[in-house]
Amino acid sequence: MNAWLWSRVLHVLGVVIWIGGVAFVTLVLLPAIRKQADSDPKQFERAEGRFSWWARGATLVTGFSGFYMLHLSDGWGRFAQPGQWWLHAMVAIWLIFTLMLFVLEPLFLHRRMHQAVLQDG
Repeated sequence: MNAWLWSRVLHVLGVVIWIGGVAFVTLVLLPAIRKQADSDPKQFERAEGRFSWWARGATLVTGFSGFYMLHLSDGWGRFAQPGQWWLHAMVAIWLIFTLMLFVLEPLFLHRRMHQAVLQDG
């Protein structure tokens, strides 16, 4: 297989793991933990700790493979075309999640979540 196809495969796989994982945590895991009256207050932290590495890896794979596909296709000029607004949207979403996973979560959000879990527990 050529570089373009491998990049596409990695990009789709990264998006599926990343967005699917976020959906699972938001729609299944958090409501399930909240409904359990006798749940351990640190149950979410343990599950989140296991998933965070998958989310970080999937986000990096998605970003690097997306930028590599742009490089391979010499598609940088598409950012200047108004009809290609979705490229800006994808990069903005990727930047927001990357900032959250690699900067905000380790520095600020993890501590706040820990305090919230201890208060609820």
